[in-house]
Amino acid sequence: MVEATCLLHGTNSTIKYSPDYYLPTINDPDLFEFSKEVAGMVSKEGYMRDIVPTMGGEDFSFIADAVPSTFFMIGQGTGGDEKLHLPRTDYGFHHPRF
Repeated sequence: MVEATCLLHGTNSTIKYSPDYYLPTINDPDLFEFSKEVAGMVSKEGYMRDIVPTMGGEDFSFIADAVPSTFFMIGQGTGGDEKLHLPRTDYGFHHPRF
């Protein structure tokens, strides 16, 4: 695919693969449960939502490897209201619609 794309555009490419350059981001289980409880206290809904795991936070993995840590996304706004034609605004900081 890379070769065909380069041929199409008259360019060239080099792929350098670095296995395991970034550590996986792993939450400390105890700190995660504590953070989840605190987040629930300040959430309008009374709880912190679980999200689908993402590849986000890879730079944070180095901190989490050194000290107990937990990584979670902080959103703002609401989930929207279709009846009132209000758009969803509860996206995390790095979401394209934030």
